[in-house]
Amino acid sequence: MMPLSRFAALADSYGGDIGRWPEIFRDEARALAAASAQARARLAEAARLDAALMAGSRRALETLLPPGAEDAAVARLRRGVAGRIAATSLATTAPWAGWLARLADRLPGLPRLAGLATAGGVAVMAGLLVGALTVAQPDGDALVSLMQPTPLAVFIE
Repeated sequence: MMPLSRFAALADSYGGDIGRWPEIFRDEARALAAASAQARARLAEAARLDAALMAGSRRALETLLPPGAEDAAVARLRRGVAGRIAATSLATTAPWAGWLARLADRLPGLPRLAGLATAGGVAVMAGLLVGALTVAQPDGDALVSLMQPTPLAVFIE
């Protein structure tokens, strides 16, 4: 005969209807349920869980809620889940990231402007670097020689 612990594990896995259990366990399960009050109680508990899960199905919602209330309930559920996800993601990131995300939400063009400003800054820095590397040093120490424009080595060659 099937041990009660195995029966309980199968009831937890397949529910309160022994007809949905794998065929190889059905006969032993039915025999145990007929002989044991504990097995019947466990089966009844699994059947109540099955009924609760079925009550949560869409059809059950349609019968429980008035027309239009289902969409509002789904919208509330989505907002709640989105809020929890946002709170979790903001809590795990840097403190300034939340402020930056809210600012980007309020000013939708800000990331694009920030990208353009960054690209412009990089271009200016590259120009300064090229200029510093290619300008020849003045020959003398005199102030006048420092103020004279010197030809670029790139254009001399």
